[in-house]
Amino acid sequence: SCVADFLIQSPNCIPQINGCQPWMTPNPDYLRNNTDVLRVLYGSQPGDPAYAPVNNYDSSEKNYALYVQPHYETTVGGMRLDGVFGGRFVRSERTIAGAGRISGVVTPQTATSTTNHFLPNASAKLEVMPNLIVRATGGVTMSRPGLGDLNPTLNYAVPLNANVIPGGSGGNPALKDQMSTAYDLSIEKYFGKGSYLQAAVYHRVLKDRVVRSVAREVINGVTYDMSRPRNLGKATLQGLELSGQYFLDMLPGALSGVGVFGNYTMADSKVDTVGDKLFGKPLLGVSKHSYNAGLLYEKYGFTSRLTYTWRDKFNEGQIACLVASPAENGLATGVCAPNSAPYYNRV
Repeated sequence: SCVADFLIQSPNCIPQINGCQPWMTPNPDYLRNNTDVLRVLYGSQPGDPAYAPVNNYDSSEKNYALYVQPHYETTVGGMRLDGVFGGRFVRSERTIAGAGRISGVVTPQTATSTTNHFLPNASAKLEVMPNLIVRATGGVTMSRPGLGDLNPTLNYAVPLNANVIPGGSGGNPALKDQMSTAYDLSIEKYFGKGSYLQAAVYHRVLKDRVVRSVAREVINGVTYDMSRPRNLGKATLQGLELSGQYFLDMLPGALSGVGVFGNYTMADSKVDTVGDKLFGKPLLGVSKHSYNAGLLYEKYGFTSRLTYTWRDKFNEGQIACLVASPAENGLATGVCAPNSAPYYNRV
């Protein structure tokens, strides 16, 4: 019964590798509930492990920002036009201190970085006629890497066999901020009390996406296959949005607070960087089609919503590759299975 508790059938499917045949894998619930037993089995002490410097790091960051955003208002062909334009300057100074393990020896590691960004933006609203508005916006935004990705810790071992390329892993304190240039254009029609229809198109260009990947690196004269977060170039995201809301205010009394709403989004995304495992494929987590619809009620200070949401299929993981040289067991060199946890195996 111990084996039956320890092993379960894997719910995953890798059609390109095993034709979706089930296989046995350790039960995560059993592992969590029997940690002390497993530690003793592998020669470790029961209880919580001792403090591990390589699992901890300290980060300090100073940010300075200056922005200017004037408002303007004028008329164009008798139509009112107003909006804002300006920009924001951001400077960041960061220091991260951690520790890495090199051939089993814990070694302190510190990294510092300074970044400067100017983020322009502009928007315009044109009142074509009463209750009919056209909006246009454009700007540049930034997204910082996660602190865990910036961890300076590196773990690798000096190889004992010159014919084997060793592996290693870690963070990357040299990561750049992800930048996004965005443009939006929409037309909005308002009618009644709180009712509207809207259509919009948008275009985004993402630069320096942060993705964990494996690449060859030379450290102290030795070549390693290092797995760590990296900036992997450019991707685009564009599409269409339709939305609307309508209150049934022609109904009597309390029923006049009943309304319906819905929206639809078409998102066409593609990774444009040659060498990225997702090259030519959609961004992770982005569905091409999605919508939601529902009922709402707003009356006498009371608000409630009932919503149904649907989204199309989407990529949820990087591409996993089984690299074999020469090909074995009927698997060609470089066979890749999408939507699986990344793994690498050199045979």
